Amino acid sequence: MAALLAGLADVDLLSTKTLAECATSGGDVLHRIADQAMAAAALTCARPGADPQTKQELRRFQADPRSSG
Repeated sequence: MAALLAGLADVDLLSTKTLAECATSGGDVLHRIADQAMAAAALTCARPGADPQTKQELRRFQADPRSSG
């Protein structure tokens, strides 16, 4: 959930108005944000304990061709 909110904040989509506008304009940005949030969830579940990843770790995970991110 935190990665989803961070992704929305990164592109200034935390207001309902801008989020609705983005959703009606094709939603490509929303797909990228959802992909990021799913990658963060996968990476978090692969780690022991309550140890969320940093933004840099998430970007490396998404860039790794061996991961599905």
